[in-house]
Amino acid sequence: IVFHHFKYANMKVQEAAQYDMRLNPCYQIDWRETFAGKRLTTTKRRISFRFGFSNAEAISNGEVGPNCRGIEHEAVLTWSLNSRKRVVVYDGQEVHFSVGNRMENRFETSWSIQGNHVLKIVAHAAVPVFPPP
Repeated sequence: IVFHHFKYANMKVQEAAQYDMRLNPCYQIDWRETFAGKRLTTTKRRISFRFGFSNAEAISNGEVGPNCRGIEHEAVLTWSLNSRKRVVVYDGQEVHFSVGNRMENRFETSWSIQGNHVLKIVAHAAVPVFPPP
């Protein structure tokens, strides 16, 4: 699985977003891919992405670096290539579960989070031959 795209976007234009990317942008903390199959480790992939939304008040006060860290989150995709089960957990809560067919090599899901925002994951079972630009 290649962690292809993790997107933060406004869900509804007419509703006020909790985080304004111009004032307090999100930041990446950590990204990991682990092999987690019971018998063959390469048959199950777990991709973890930790990120946060910066503290707008600290930024406006002139703070920089770690002093601007705000609310932090974790999204984890677990994809079994044998059973084709796909599970997405966000901050410890399951937000997606599905079972794909053997021919599916691409997985995509999105979900809403607090503050009228949508997170989106697009993953591939193998590196795409012609990746998007």
